[in-house]
Amino acid sequence: MISDCESGKIDKILTKEVSRFARNTVDTLNFTRRLSQLNINVIFMTDGIDTNDHDGELRLTIMASLAQEESRKISERVKWSNRRMMEEGVVFGCGQIYGFRIVEGKLVVQPDEAEVVKQIFQTYLYDRKGTPTIAKELNERKVPTLNGKLWAPTTVLKILRNEKYVGDLTQWKYRTESHLTHRRVPNKGDHEDTPIITITNHHDAIIPRDLWDQVQQQLEERGRKTREGRKHSGKYWFSGKVSCGKCGKPFTITGNHNLPSRTLRCNNRGSFGTDIHFDTNGDQLGCDNETLNEHVLAKCVKSILETVLQSRDMIISELLDDIRSMQRCEPIRNIEPLRS
Repeated sequence: MISDCESGKIDKILTKEVSRFARNTVDTLNFTRRLSQLNINVIFMTDGIDTNDHDGELRLTIMASLAQEESRKISERVKWSNRRMMEEGVVFGCGQIYGFRIVEGKLVVQPDEAEVVKQIFQTYLYDRKGTPTIAKELNERKVPTLNGKLWAPTTVLKILRNEKYVGDLTQWKYRTESHLTHRRVPNKGDHEDTPIITITNHHDAIIPRDLWDQVQQQLEERGRKTREGRKHSGKYWFSGKVSCGKCGKPFTITGNHNLPSRTLRCNNRGSFGTDIHFDTNGDQLGCDNETLNEHVLAKCVKSILETVLQSRDMIISELLDDIRSMQRCEPIRNIEPLRS
């Protein structure tokens, strides 16, 4: 609407009342003043306010403040009501939970999807497969998802971490930051009026609790190893250093990791094969780039390093020249120590 006003398509705005025009007093005044500069007046029919009137902005400020306070009170009442209902076990949400459907505030198990959930948990724990492998196998079997997209490792991980599959219910994982911004943020449970509410054995479980506990332990152990590996990994000298030149995904080890001569492969190819296609978001799936032998990579790196050593003086000279040219418009600093 504002864009149409600026392009000359609108010369007057009619709105029912102040509370329907903006969420708070500041926005109301900013927009009406902005429209006034375009010679466009706003008429609030229920409140009897026209911004062209001499006292229009004064009355508008009062009514906007009242509307803002009423919005705050409504937000508090809704929050209180939601909390009582959550404590009683009423399930909030849109009903898009794989393996369940929300029917009249209750979680109802979907047998076909529940079988897939069981397979995911069992494959992760007993077969020791990771989330990328599980997602790949589900896609190969053409197992449908809720939104019609392909399975992704993050989707599998969310299922493995979702307490609803063991029969528990945790709600208010996200909260509204303010009635003015309506921005949703992760709930850390540090607000008295929006506590994280958990009910144990709330509904029929898909996964036994002993299996759930073992999977959560595995997730923690694998996650810890991954985090430690990211800090420092001495297992592979090329870890995190090689990316695919075609799709940009990282190269990872394929086959037997214990062989003296290892092979690297594009992670996109490893997960989705060589047939290049795209998901609904336009992201590339699959890659036809060739694999890379570790010995070949080592020789290439060795050649590059030798070239750098041979051209060391020239590289330093060019780098210092570039720094001097950048300092022409800035205070001159001594850069000679950089030579060492």
